[in-house]
Order: sequence, then C-alpha cells, then structure tokens
Amino acid sequence: MNDVNGRKVRQQIFKCSSCSRQFTLRSLSIFSGMRFPRRTVQTALRLHFEQGLSCYAIANFFAGRGEKVSHVSVFKWIKKYEPLREQFLQAGKVREVKQTLFERAAK
Repeated sequence: MNDVNGRKVRQQIFKCSSCSRQFTLRSLSIFSGMRFPRRTVQTALRLHFEQGLSCYAIANFFAGRGEKVSHVSVFKWIKKYEPLREQFLQAGKVREVKQTLFERAAK
C-alpha cells in the first residue's frame, strides 16, 4: 500500500502468541486478499443487493467510472458474500449510491 506521495506505508504487524501467525488489521477483514479495493467490492454488492442491477450492468457502471471490473468478478463477489447479505445491508458501511451517479454513467 502506498501513500499519496508514492512512498510505502508501513502497517503494524501482530503475532498470535499461541500459533505465531502474523497478521495486520486488514488481514482480519472479510475483504482481505481481494484484488480490488474494498470500496469497489462493497459498491458492487450494494448495487446488486439494493438496486437489483445485473453483473453486466455493474461492470458497465464501473467502466463508466474508468475502472475495469469484469462481470465474472462481480458474479464471484455476489456468490461469495450472498450468505452475509443481511449483515452487509444492515451495517451500511458504504454510503448510498445516488441517482446522479447513474445519470452520469449513462451519458
């Protein structure tokens, strides 16, 4: 991970006292190990679960914003996080996507 100036950002590394496994605060997240940023995955899930958009429509939405996200990736995220859907929607960790974003993407 880099900061705004391109320098490497150091993260605090923790070590489990019983098994000696090393981890960071980010590695404890359900989004750890993902290629795409957490915000992109959360936005895609919100668009599918709340707005009912298809995988292709979500991929086109990100293409309109200049992000290359495959419809297959979106499908895999939906399949992986479907069991956590209720928790995800109740948490509200991603701000609401407003209608103006859809209008800008359609232009």
